Amino acid sequence: MKNLSIFFALTLLLSQCGPAQEEGLAEKKAKLQELKSSYKELDAEIKSLEKEIKALDTSQAKSGTLVSVKSLKLEPFNHYATVEGVVESKTNVLIASEYQGQITSIKVEEGQKVRKGQLLATLNNQVIQSQLNELRTRYELAKELFERQERLWKKDKIGSELQYLESKNNKEALEQNIKALEAQLELTFIRAPHSGSIDEIFLKEGSFASPQAPFAQLVGLENLYIRAELSESYLPKVSVGDTALIEFPDLGIDEKGKIKRIGSVINPQNRSFSVDVSINNTSGLLRPNALATLTFNDYKNKKAMVLPSNAVQQDANGYYVFVVKDAEESKMAEKVYVETGLSNNQNQTEILSGLSLGSEVVVQGYNQISNQVPVEVR
Repeated sequence: MKNLSIFFALTLLLSQCGPAQEEGLAEKKAKLQELKSSYKELDAEIKSLEKEIKALDTSQAKSGTLVSVKSLKLEPFNHYATVEGVVESKTNVLIASEYQGQITSIKVEEGQKVRKGQLLATLNNQVIQSQLNELRTRYELAKELFERQERLWKKDKIGSELQYLESKNNKEALEQNIKALEAQLELTFIRAPHSGSIDEIFLKEGSFASPQAPFAQLVGLENLYIRAELSESYLPKVSVGDTALIEFPDLGIDEKGKIKRIGSVINPQNRSFSVDVSINNTSGLLRPNALATLTFNDYKNKKAMVLPSNAVQQDANGYYVFVVKDAEESKMAEKVYVETGLSNNQNQTEILSGLSLGSEVVVQGYNQISNQVPVEVR
């Protein structure tokens, strides 16, 4: 650069020579020619040295944008679907009386835990009780007469077979009538069909109970499950026995459950089918109608080409990535269009085509480069 400055200074000096200085003009032209020759030789030597230094000096920063790459290989890829579900109980029932009558006494309170078969309430059964007492009295007499008639007929052959059969039939008829009334009497007692807690009592003492008027709500918290509605498109993707991740956002509970039932009918209104997932109420906090979030593994590929989702970009022509290629003096970024599959919530996207195993794909710095620009791989 110093020689270049001298050359321009001499040129400027000679351009200012007037007619009075023609005497040394020839000498100055000769000197100028000499300097020009020296400049050309020095310039060529400088360029040659710069090229050699660039090739030999590895500590010198390469020209290009710094990027990080991922070498493509086969690896597992999983996709998950998330749906909302509701906790339900097989033992969440409305208890109603099977008999019509006035409630004479209630034996439990709201919130009380009860066991299966425990008496909850009693209906007015005085009429039935009176009829039953009368039948039992008649039965005792009929039984005594039958036993006597049986001894006389079978042992001493006294009387007739018809008398024996009539007494037997009378006794057995009374037995059947007693059993029928006892069964009717039992209907006047409202009992717990299973163990659980009395959540709410709807009727009071003195109220009229009937099969159409629920007496109380009984909730069991042991046999809980989650019911969710899945889109029809998920039907071939889930199976009985598949594991589902279960989250209760409002309760801070995370658990796992298995699909135990898949509905056999598609809802024509929303094109969905029901799925039941088992759940263990180990915390004791779960209640029927609690909201849950279910996550299913609806797609898996053990040998997939996977890239970070944010490294896959899109333009008017489709999805693309930048692949690092070796150039003459450096590495270059090449824009390659790809066919993508599913993307999951773990920032992973499956690549179906457009790339080959071993391709070095830019995964950091991709937003600072363009097609055919030099890059330096970290």
